[in-house]
Amino acid sequence: MTASGQHKDFTKTSKETGSVNGTVIQTTTTTRTMGANSKTMAGPGCLNQTYFNHIRPAPGELLTLSGIQPTSSGIFIGAGTLTNTGGINEGILLKVAHDGSITVPTRIRINNQPTTIHAFNATYDGRLVIGGTINEGGTIKSFAALLNNDFSFAWSKVSTYNQPVTKVTIDYTHENTIVLAAQMGLNVALQQYTMAGTLQWTREIRITGMTDIAGFRNNHLFELMLVTNIELAGKKHLDYTTVDPATGNILDSYNNSTDLTERSARDVRNWSNHLFHAGIARQQNGDFKFYRSTQNQAYQVELTHTYTLPGTLGWDATAVVDNGGDFMAVSLPADGKLISITQLANFSSPVEHSNSYDVPIGSSVVGLARSPIDGGLLMALNKGAADEVILVKTDSSGQLPGCGNTILSLTSTSIINSQNSGTIPSYPTPSILFLPAAMTSGTAPLTQTSDCSQVSCPPTPPEDTCMTSFYKMYRSGSFGSYLGNIVQLTNKTFVVGSSMSDHTSDNSNIVSTGLKLFDEKGNLIRGITLFFDGLSTGAELIRQDGDHVLLITYQLVDGIPAMSVTKLDQDLNVIWVKTHKTGSAFASLDFNATDADGNIYFLQNDPGYFSTAKILVFKMDRNGNALWTKLYESNSQVITSLACVITGTSLVVLAPGERGYSTLRLDRNTGEVQSSLFHSTPGMNSTGRIISAGYMNNKIYSVSSNNTNGEVVM
Repeated sequence: MTASGQHKDFTKTSKETGSVNGTVIQTTTTTRTMGANSKTMAGPGCLNQTYFNHIRPAPGELLTLSGIQPTSSGIFIGAGTLTNTGGINEGILLKVAHDGSITVPTRIRINNQPTTIHAFNATYDGRLVIGGTINEGGTIKSFAALLNNDFSFAWSKVSTYNQPVTKVTIDYTHENTIVLAAQMGLNVALQQYTMAGTLQWTREIRITGMTDIAGFRNNHLFELMLVTNIELAGKKHLDYTTVDPATGNILDSYNNSTDLTERSARDVRNWSNHLFHAGIARQQNGDFKFYRSTQNQAYQVELTHTYTLPGTLGWDATAVVDNGGDFMAVSLPADGKLISITQLANFSSPVEHSNSYDVPIGSSVVGLARSPIDGGLLMALNKGAADEVILVKTDSSGQLPGCGNTILSLTSTSIINSQNSGTIPSYPTPSILFLPAAMTSGTAPLTQTSDCSQVSCPPTPPEDTCMTSFYKMYRSGSFGSYLGNIVQLTNKTFVVGSSMSDHTSDNSNIVSTGLKLFDEKGNLIRGITLFFDGLSTGAELIRQDGDHVLLITYQLVDGIPAMSVTKLDQDLNVIWVKTHKTGSAFASLDFNATDADGNIYFLQNDPGYFSTAKILVFKMDRNGNALWTKLYESNSQVITSLACVITGTSLVVLAPGERGYSTLRLDRNTGEVQSSLFHSTPGMNSTGRIISAGYMNNKIYSVSSNNTNGEVVM
């Protein structure tokens, strides 16, 4: 016993050079940075691109799109059908750059037969899933195909049925599979493929009164839901059929035939375990409305927003919803009007923006996508004569400078938890022949003109020239951008950890992480996105010294938990990356200190709830090389948190616990124990945490908390 309430505590157990419990073995990995410059956060930059463009095929040809999809790079992808002067259909694929220019226009044929693309979707890594029909010797068959992000051919499968196919929908799912629904009269054939093109299952279902398929997509808990438009007793309704993605078995089936309001779905999307569909409704009094519904089960629709639109709205109107369900567009072909609406798909948010635009009479909207660069909306329309496609790109509030728009004052009414009625579908015996198919492709000569195209800049806020302080607001084109830990370097720049979430692809959120570099006045210099071994992952940002920052990330290497440390300079250039396997007992190591020589110390503890409490100390040199690893056991208590300070040649570890404070003084060159003490502290318990620690005037100061009674111990 060294003093009242004190006694020796820690003992060193081993150097831990090969043991699972505390191993730190150096291995290799790579950190790649993608230079995003000002694209990751618009800040004061001029990135708001708007336009009203016309895309036309060669004279005598016809062109229609089936939709438009965003990608995380900011490029949009469109797919549809091109009809040549001989009346033969071919699939058409194109990319739309941020400025509206068209690139890579490609025409395709499946099995060198007349080809019509009905639906498509983009995968997370930029590949394209397309579905449609081919006319082979007068027989209309369905096809599913996967294309690479340069539109080169991966695979295609053609299905032959005992009836002609009239409509196809296709989707890329949560489970990394491809699902297809093909309509044949009142029957629907359902299929699921792996990403390699292997057929996993097929089913056929007959739906009473079906007029057409609206969508076949994921819904709640990774189930699949088939949404179809039906007509019963002369009234339009919706049918919802749930399918097990593992087997293809039908789980349940419901429709809304008891709803006194008629409904017809025009577009179906899904995101975050919810299905969104937008369409046209006719109330009992004959008034037509636009609606957007949200649901995750077939037996009920959770939420329906209904809108009264100015103009001539009827069953001939078309409507679309974006992948995240928050942005909508409706075309009124009789009036030559396009209307956009922004309202979050939840119970409490009001209409944020609503605008109308003049478009050619007879035009129909077929796609809506939100730009991850500036947050603007891109709407794709087919002209009534099918001789051109129109692309309308607005800013994030729906404004279209140069061409003009009319701001509307729309409101919505809500219906919550409307119940559907159970139905009993029938199951015809499938008669389907599946065969692999080939694809041929070539360039498509498209021309493009623009009625207006502008790049606008947000107003620059006034700058305080007298003081170095600043207050700034930054805009992001993503669904969500988040700033985290911030450090300042000796050149007065700020490095900020960041993350970004996008709804660029439906099904689920896409999250990327990175860093942002600001000057001393808060102006964005550049941003980068981080990839560790090809994957974007979270990272802890730490200031190593005045000229460098460290990034700490955790992953599995050969199935073993590992820590990667990346060192970057003041311009966010990677200097080195070192990965160390840590083992399961110490899967993560917390950065705690850097000494005057640039050596880096990491600590982690096993609290000792079910065994003896342990502390692991790992030392790296300034170049990331492992110097030593030591494991120490506590003889006194459960340890709840850790901190450390550098005192000359010593590393002092502070470890509050359930009964008091444990301290461990180590030779920082060797890791050998110089002294260890336990000091009993009344009122401490297992909820205590150390908040901060420092070394000043040859004394160690620490602040810790007791969460049970709110006490702070210093």
